[in-house]
Parts: sequence; structure tokens; C-alpha cells
Amino acid sequence: MKKKVDFISLKIYREKTVEYESKGITSPDRAFEAISNIVDKTDRECFGVIMMNNVNEINSFEICSVGTVNMTLAHPREVFKGAILSNASKIMLFHTHPSNTIEPSQTDIDTTKELIEASKILQIPIIDHIITCERGYFSFAEHGILFGE
Repeated sequence: MKKKVDFISLKIYREKTVEYESKGITSPDRAFEAISNIVDKTDRECFGVIMMNNVNEINSFEICSVGTVNMTLAHPREVFKGAILSNASKIMLFHTHPSNTIEPSQTDIDTTKELIEASKILQIPIIDHIITCERGYFSFAEHGILFGE
């Protein structure tokens, strides 16, 4: 008995374009500027990825998950799908805290740790994870959490 299987073709769809000032992401400040152009003042947590080339220029970005007022999912499959399809050399994670709490939760730290492990297998380094809110941003790398340990 023969079984039919789907033949698929993956393509990237450019939904819209967003301008950002910097030629490359060289600091958490510049990352925050770029992220602010992508997502601003949300009423729910959003988790996203910035895909970059070898010199930290942004290739593309993706919102991977939109959650509730205090949580969102960040599954490795969804986080790295866009990075693989856009041929990213490295990525930066970001998510919003509508509660205006800038510090990471233990869940934020655990999720980031899990994604860093996945990044090692895929050989697509994560260079930082930025939490944004109206008060500003929190950079995991800048605070020495999980990056540079």
C-alpha cells in the first residue's frame, strides 16, 4: 500500500520593513533602540529574535510568540526556525515585560539557558537576551547572566 506524503517548500515572507539607526548591534543600548522600533508598549509579553550577520548587522527579526500579560512561550524550534531560514550567523533574543518589571524572572533565566544549549547544537550563537519595558531594558550579557560565564 502506498502512502502519500507532503512535498514542502520553505520560503521567507517579508511582512514589512523597519528602519533602525545603527549599522550594527555593538551594545545593548543599540539593541534596545532596534527592538523599540520592532515592538513598542505591548499589553502582552512578546518574545522575539533578531537575526544578524557576521558583523552584527540585522538581517531580519521575528516575533516568535505573543503570550499573556505575564508570560509567553519560547520553544527552541520556533526561536531558531527564522534564524536558519534567514542564514543568520548569530541571534539576539528579546522579550517584553508589560508589567514594567525590568529584572528577569527565574523562568526567563531558565528559558534563556535552554535556548543557549540549543544554540550550541545548531552553531548559531545567542549574543544576548534583552528584556524591554517602558522603564528601559535589561541585558543578560551586560549583567553577566549566562553570557560570558
